[in-house]
Amino acid sequence: MTVPFFVLSVIAIGIIVVTLLFALKWRILAKMGIRNATRRKMTMFLIIAGSLTGTAFIVGSFVINDSFQYFMYAGIRKNLGTIDEVLTPNKNAYFSQDDLSKLINSSSNSKYVESVLPIMIKSTVAAPVGQIKSLDPSKIAQVSFIGVNVDQLKKFGSGKLFPDVTLSGNDVVVGESFADSLKLHVGDTFEAIINPFQIILGAPQKFKIVGIVPEDGVLGYKDIQGITSPIFMTTEQMKNIFNFDSYNEILIANKGDYISSAQYTNEVDQIVKDAGVSVKIYNVKDDQIKNINQGQIGWLFLILSGFSIAAGILLLINVYTMLSDERISDLGTLRAIGFSRGKVGFILYFEGFVYSLIASFLGVFVGLGIAWFMINEFSNLASNVSSEFTPLMNTGNFSFSLHFSIFSLIYGFLVGLIVPSVVLIYMAFRTGRLNIVRAIRQIPPEQNENRRQQFLIIFILFSLAMIFSIFAIFSSNAIMTYSGIMISALIFPLFFGKKRLRRIVGNFFSLGVVVFAFASNLIPYIESQSDKSLWLLGLRSFSILLAALFLLSYNFEIFDSFLGLFSTRKSRASVKLAVAETAQHKRRTGLTIAMYSIVIFVISLMTVIPYSETLQINSAKSTIFGGYDTVGIPIIGNLNVATSQLSNLDYITYYATMSMISVKYLSNGKVSSDYQMVLLNKQLVGGLDLQVKSAINGIKDLKSLFDYIDAHPGTVAVLGLNDLKVNQNVQISNEGASNFNFSQSSQNVTSSSTALKNPKTFTVVGILQSQGNYNAIPAGFYTSVKTSSVFGKLSPTEFLLTKLAGNNDAQQYDNFQKLTAFLKTRFIFALFSKQTVEIFTNILNGFVNIINTFLYFGLSVGIIGLAILIIKSLHERRRTVGILKALGFSRGMIFRSFFLEINFVVILGILIGFISGIITSYLIYSTLNLGTLYIPWQQFLLLGIVFYLISVLTTFIPTRNATKVPPVEALRYRE
Repeated sequence: MTVPFFVLSVIAIGIIVVTLLFALKWRILAKMGIRNATRRKMTMFLIIAGSLTGTAFIVGSFVINDSFQYFMYAGIRKNLGTIDEVLTPNKNAYFSQDDLSKLINSSSNSKYVESVLPIMIKSTVAAPVGQIKSLDPSKIAQVSFIGVNVDQLKKFGSGKLFPDVTLSGNDVVVGESFADSLKLHVGDTFEAIINPFQIILGAPQKFKIVGIVPEDGVLGYKDIQGITSPIFMTTEQMKNIFNFDSYNEILIANKGDYISSAQYTNEVDQIVKDAGVSVKIYNVKDDQIKNINQGQIGWLFLILSGFSIAAGILLLINVYTMLSDERISDLGTLRAIGFSRGKVGFILYFEGFVYSLIASFLGVFVGLGIAWFMINEFSNLASNVSSEFTPLMNTGNFSFSLHFSIFSLIYGFLVGLIVPSVVLIYMAFRTGRLNIVRAIRQIPPEQNENRRQQFLIIFILFSLAMIFSIFAIFSSNAIMTYSGIMISALIFPLFFGKKRLRRIVGNFFSLGVVVFAFASNLIPYIESQSDKSLWLLGLRSFSILLAALFLLSYNFEIFDSFLGLFSTRKSRASVKLAVAETAQHKRRTGLTIAMYSIVIFVISLMTVIPYSETLQINSAKSTIFGGYDTVGIPIIGNLNVATSQLSNLDYITYYATMSMISVKYLSNGKVSSDYQMVLLNKQLVGGLDLQVKSAINGIKDLKSLFDYIDAHPGTVAVLGLNDLKVNQNVQISNEGASNFNFSQSSQNVTSSSTALKNPKTFTVVGILQSQGNYNAIPAGFYTSVKTSSVFGKLSPTEFLLTKLAGNNDAQQYDNFQKLTAFLKTRFIFALFSKQTVEIFTNILNGFVNIINTFLYFGLSVGIIGLAILIIKSLHERRRTVGILKALGFSRGMIFRSFFLEINFVVILGILIGFISGIITSYLIYSTLNLGTLYIPWQQFLLLGIVFYLISVLTTFIPTRNATKVPPVEALRYRE
């Protein structure tokens, strides 16, 4: 049980118990509260509808986030299961029998280890018979043949699901995703390459499927790199078919479930080291968990959920504030006939408690329904995004389904109950202390009545914020420092009682918060965390929206006056009536605008940023491969093409090979995640479009920098590692899984380890930068073959880069087809820069659609909440309508008044959301160095019109109906 859950549970139980005790003590008052709740049918419906909507969207947000978190960890559950560590030989291809026995015995006897499984593993490619040489990515899968003792496998985690089949000859058991993606069944035959010579000289080996297993846990093990599908056979088959001498990997399962077992990773690592065997240790599960947490995608969705939750909470506050305002006259009458303050407050509180209890309970189920609908939409969009990868690789099936924790439902129920209760307690306390005459006549209290109490509350809050800020500054906590300073700045203007002075000071400090959002990077420890902490960036972003809302509150009268400038003689009465209504209910209007603008704010962010990124991606067609047009990726082994063969091709104008090894480096005392060390050569440098940002001896171009590096072993240039500077020494080790990364704009440290394995010291002599933010030239280190030789014998990954002949896209695409046909015969898969850019543009658009679906879920909170609040407001003003009609107001004049009031809320909400969203987009781009920001003005205009029309049309019918009530009926109406 988490601390927040425990605290919320205690508060909720306390509220329920205390409420029931008072209800038993004051049974008549409780009956009065229940009678008030049940006899006002329309009021009951509207309040429960508003409260239910708020609770439902809170529950829905929690459930959607649960489902996404479950999806994020599904890869660990399915591909690793109980596997925590993987051991491989450090120098040799296989474990010796002596080393194998030492490692298995030391691990098996540890209290931290559940089981150990040695395997033989070989990665290659497989396809239906006759399809390998087609090089069609949709018909080829990357696989790992795993040789294992079946009896041992069945004792290791999910291995117990392995079928009871006899494996011999070329019989194998395959994973279900491999079978599904290639449409294979039990009894079918497929082919695979078992050695590089088969690429040119021979035919691929054929295998028969005798069983299909669910890819879950060890049965879904996808090798250290995590990109292959498993195919199982016995160790004897591996020896006969792949000529294996012994085991080459050991899988270790720690105690605990598939997540908690990672807590023992450091202890198991030490046990392995103490065994005295030279091995490489891959903490596959711990690394994946840290990558998920460091990547912060789950936190992104949690933050987006937070905006829906915040909008739902504001809706709850507004609904119950309106209930309190509506009951003031009745409660004032009770005070006049002798009821005590406490009893009057309890009647109001108990009526709202009944509403909130019903709404919270129903809201849980409605929230589940909303989450189910949203997740189905999410799954469909995400499947479309996944299909965009098909031209590059076979990704198999996509699975995203509803999953939730019972705690999330309880959380939603508790928040839906506690928020109204807190509001009602405050309103009951305030109502009990109102002047009786003012309460009966529904006259708002004068601002100076409780000035001393208000000053004391403001002083306490400001003092706490200042103490919090000082503590945060001394502890160098970026998030706490920013929060404390922001809160202090927003509270300080509240000390001033005079409206004009408060407005001037409030405007100054609100604008100061916006400036501080940008200038906070001048504080070193905030600057160092700005591009790494999504929470800090989210806080800085939200502070801009908060400052905008405070600016609105200080300048409410100005907006009212501005609205009055547009009134004509005919509409002046309607305008004044609308202005008077908003001025009388500032808190209600402000909360409604805040609720609406919060969601518009996030939608504007998710409009500006993807729009800018799409434009930058489209401009990267000539730079995504560092100035080259194509990249050739060998399907198996290294490049199998001779220089003389490439020289004779008239459809390419230039070619080079790029070799790289996977490395890690020590950054600020921590081991980094995997990066690449690119081994430069003259041919590659001659066509590589990278700029020298800064370098030793004032070197300005890449060719001169390469000549310097080649002449000075032990030197490197860096790309995309912002924590390294020229002339800085850096420790680098040749470890990690080799892969082809997109360059990162900043370091991404994911390991808690503070020690590299056999590191070497290098000197940074140059900082490189690419033409744009989108390129497939990997982040890391660039050096010469001489320098990399300090790591000993290397097996670098190789790629072929070419520039195509042709004066336009069509000619280049034709030449790319010719190059593809040539490379197919050598088992090299080719990527075309322009085609790759189009694919990633579609992927980005698909991801944006997914996010926007999530955000429109939040927008519906604003629209539905706005509709409920407007209907509630109209309903409680039926007597006002009757009075206005009796005074001579026409139906059209009253309608215009209500319509202007709605427009006031909607337009301000849209403007505040869009303006603060644009300013925040600039903040995000400048903080993360994302390049040039482009504003989609036409798209903003269209979205603004659509949001406006939806909101206005939603409230049009109830507004029109409210004006049709006959004066006599309206005057007789009494809640």
